Amino acid sequence: MEGRESNRLESVRIDSNRFESTRIGSNRFESVRIDSNRFESTRIDSNRLESVRIANKNFFESVRIDSNRFESTRIGSNRLESVRIGSNRFESTRIGSNRFESVRIDSNRFESTRIDSNRFESVRIKRVANKSQAGS
Repeated sequence: MEGRESNRLESVRIDSNRFESTRIGSNRFESVRIDSNRFESTRIDSNRLESVRIANKNFFESVRIDSNRFESTRIGSNRLESVRIGSNRFESTRIGSNRFESVRIDSNRFESTRIDSNRFESVRIKRVANKSQAGS
């Protein structure tokens, strides 16, 4: 029974840095927290990152799936929220100070921008230069 448990790590804590980790299996990582910067992360399947949060004045939260697929990022200092899918596909960005909202798809296609202070709204879609190369 020790054969299955030989590579299964449950929890490790070091008092100097207050390091906590939980790993299940040989490459499945669950949680890491460091008290100095209060760094928290959850990663599954060694390349699948679920959540990263830094509680220092930056309050950074991110959710990334499949190592190149980015879901959400929020910074508490500026209250920045962004959703990006497909490494180059950007969905939404909001800044709480000016209440800035934008939706962009395919990295060159711009959808909407609104600022609450002036209530500015715009919709712009970038056109393809060569329609012949655009495909059928």
